[in-house]
Amino acid sequence: MSTQTGKVLDMQRKAKLGAPLEPLTQASVSLELGIAGDARGKMKDAQITLVSKQAWDAAMADLNPTREVLWNVRRANVFVDGLDLNEATGARVTIGDVELEVMSETDPCEIMNKAYPGLKDVLMPDWRGGCRCKVLRGGTLRVGNTVTMTRS
Repeated sequence: MSTQTGKVLDMQRKAKLGAPLEPLTQASVSLELGIAGDARGKMKDAQITLVSKQAWDAAMADLNPTREVLWNVRRANVFVDGLDLNEATGARVTIGDVELEVMSETDPCEIMNKAYPGLKDVLMPDWRGGCRCKVLRGGTLRVGNTVTMTRS
């Protein structure tokens, strides 16, 4: 069993698929709806998506963009520091009083290339596009929360 510890750097949600993103400093999370007000919350195996700063930084190093490309163009919910999400299926993630299970990789889509040409390709290796999680225990997520990931 291995454990990693990190921190929530930022959060966001979208009211509808394709809708603009709404930045959050805290959010209520439930088993039924994921992050309150987020369009994907009812998707049982993809209620909350995580992206790690380390993976994002590696993607940006490969992309070498001519302008800053912020993590939020990834359209994931939670941006974390200190976790390696690569191949994390089955891992348990605790953020504050919320507990998640990593279900699968989040595959980058063509929307990434609309945000910046080539972004989709640099997010493909090593789960750089993040992971999908289902909620095991609801509660409140907050920017600044400690994040713990445990792999069996």
